[in-house]
Amino acid sequence: MRSESTEKQDDYFILGNRLFVNYNHEEKIRNIDGQEVISWVCDQVIIPKNSSRAEMIEAIIRNRYHSYGAELAAINSSETVKNEYLAFRQMAINIANVYFGLETETLPETPSDEPTPLLQYAATKRWETEIAGITFNGIPLYTDDRSKILIMGARSRAEKNSSIQEQWTAADGVIYTLNASTIISISDAIGEHVSRCFSKFAEVRGKINSSEITTYEQIDTEFASINTVY
Repeated sequence: MRSESTEKQDDYFILGNRLFVNYNHEEKIRNIDGQEVISWVCDQVIIPKNSSRAEMIEAIIRNRYHSYGAELAAINSSETVKNEYLAFRQMAINIANVYFGLETETLPETPSDEPTPLLQYAATKRWETEIAGITFNGIPLYTDDRSKILIMGARSRAEKNSSIQEQWTAADGVIYTLNASTIISISDAIGEHVSRCFSKFAEVRGKINSSEITTYEQIDTEFASINTVY
């Protein structure tokens, strides 16, 4: 959502049990009855003050891309739209990194308008790793787009009803009974997994552009290093 105030708001502030995260600050000057009136507008997300880094990133992304389907549409759209999405996602990661005292990251510029074979392979590897699944408390979980949409729907129900229990078929074919807390934790884990995949892609792309990575095998090794056990 957008927030407007007479003064520029802090990037982060806590009010009660809520954490306010403000970004994309913009100063506006309007003429009202012959006088200049200055106000500040910004994008704002409000999350519980004890939210994790992954939850903050997810909230910021959802402020613009309201579902995983919207993210997928951006990724599979034109190069311009896809790059806008990747830049926005990186911004969300950096906003969370600053709050949690971590180093910010950058998306290196590709030296050519046309992606190299190595970059194309890395992008494919990122996607394959993202949808390959994770293990949460010993439960193997799907992370394909349909599964991500389903778990987000389950999370929404769990946040509204803390006593909810749902039957969930895992990647091993076993049906597990999940309570609200577990559903939310699984959703967080999947969000963190997606974030790790994008962060790794940014790292690999930088190494490709600097010629530190020159083979497909090196790309495989990089993505294999992503921890998928939560």
